[in-house]
Amino acid sequence: MRCGPSQRNCGEIDRNKVEPIAEENVKRKEQEMKVIAEDPETKEKIEAEVDGLEQDDLKFLETFHFPENKNPESAVRRYIEKQDISADQKAKFWKKLQIFAQATIRVGNKVLRIGRKIFDFILHLVKLYPNLTIGLAFGAVIAALVSAIPVIGFLFGGLAKIIIPLIGGILGFKEDLAERAFKRRVLDVINDQSVEQTIEKEVQNFEPLNERS
Repeated sequence: MRCGPSQRNCGEIDRNKVEPIAEENVKRKEQEMKVIAEDPETKEKIEAEVDGLEQDDLKFLETFHFPENKNPESAVRRYIEKQDISADQKAKFWKKLQIFAQATIRVGNKVLRIGRKIFDFILHLVKLYPNLTIGLAFGAVIAALVSAIPVIGFLFGGLAKIIIPLIGGILGFKEDLAERAFKRRVLDVINDQSVEQTIEKEVQNFEPLNERS
């Protein structure tokens, strides 16, 4: 742009315009660094200040393999109905899963459907590895995420306490196992290095939700 003689300060930055934009960007960044999770049953909340939550991280958390109209939850319901457990256990399991699928977290002004995101990955994992049952996939993924990501542990620790004994009973585990030990036992049963690597990679994608150290 060429400046005429009557145009003063031509080419200079208008600080009155730039500073509000910069302030808005800082504010947006600060909002994105706070994660609020609400227990879908008790309504108890926790807040965490997190590092490194970038736009790519948010995009990952908002992206699903299965569209809504595919109703992926029905596949899990069929799996539960086939298991050799009591009707009361099946009902309790399914009730927890429905709550789980609806769980959300808030990151700044965004509400993320974290429950459906995890549900979506479990079913994607079963699609990638047809010999893998939904029960094994569910057990390994939930145990891995609950033990590695505290926000997810807060939301789904109750679900893990139901899933782990049920799946452990189906697999013949006689002792009660903590999440990390249970994940290891399930992965040993699966006995497929590529499945384990796929789960570990997915868990790493959730790590930006971990609290700032």
